[in-house]
Amino acid sequence: MVELFKAFENTDATLYGVSTVQEEVGLRGAQTSVQKIEPDIAIILDTLVAGDTPNINPINFPLKLGGGAGIPLFDKRYLAHKKLTRAFKTLAEKLDVPLQFCTLKTGATDGGRYNVMASGRPVIAFTLPTRYLHANSSMISIYDYDVTKELVATFINTYNTSTHEKISQF
Repeated sequence: MVELFKAFENTDATLYGVSTVQEEVGLRGAQTSVQKIEPDIAIILDTLVAGDTPNINPINFPLKLGGGAGIPLFDKRYLAHKKLTRAFKTLAEKLDVPLQFCTLKTGATDGGRYNVMASGRPVIAFTLPTRYLHANSSMISIYDYDVTKELVATFINTYNTSTHEKISQF
């Protein structure tokens, strides 16, 4: 998130960064931040179990280290916004960087609160595939990190009223 603030040059937009707590017990930190900020869109940055970790089922967790930015399409509480997902998919193709998609039957990202609090808003989550998640030492791929940073930085630096109307209007 700090790297995104360093790269942010868009004078047509306001960027907020939020680090939340209590995700594992009901997304409580996300709830308070969405009520306070009421953003137009939300881009969630999180981690997710990498399926290429020893003793992890790759069917349940298909993201792999080195496979690019991860986007969960849904989890227990979150549903990726279709037009926002399409915009990032188009941008990834333009930048020639890979995306990985997954769905989750268990677990949730903070996106679940941004979907429904206040009047709701377009939400997308980016998850870095991570080995040994929730351990005292985890592992990510620098490539996945760089791809995610490039995608999100490019998007936020080109976001404007026209883009917002295309994404948020039904």
